[in-house]
Amino acid sequence: MQLIVGDMAPTAVRTWKPLPVGVVKVNWDAAVNKNEGCLRIGIVARDCEGVLLGAKCVFCLINANPTVAESLAAIYAIIFCKEVGFFDVIFEGDALQVVKEIQSTPPHTSRFGHFVESIR
Repeated sequence: MQLIVGDMAPTAVRTWKPLPVGVVKVNWDAAVNKNEGCLRIGIVARDCEGVLLGAKCVFCLINANPTVAESLAAIYAIIFCKEVGFFDVIFEGDALQVVKEIQSTPPHTSRFGHFVESIR
């Protein structure tokens, strides 16, 4: 498993780089709706040619901050991969704080550290 932070460069600068054959890239994202007290998670899996292999949407009735929501999204992305049988995976999310915490050495003492421990 490999975890990277999404490319935040403007669209005109971004270039797509193919993955090695057999590797699946899974992107996740979360959106929080504080007014409704819920969050929505989106997960997309693509192969080395950019072909969509699968996707999942998750709705959670939980009033979470964006960092916790992104942590939950990462957990759901891992669960999704296990469910469908993807094992050679590169995970990508755009929440820098979450990705850095996952990549760091324990102990994880942040507010969402218990989520990070679940991911690791």
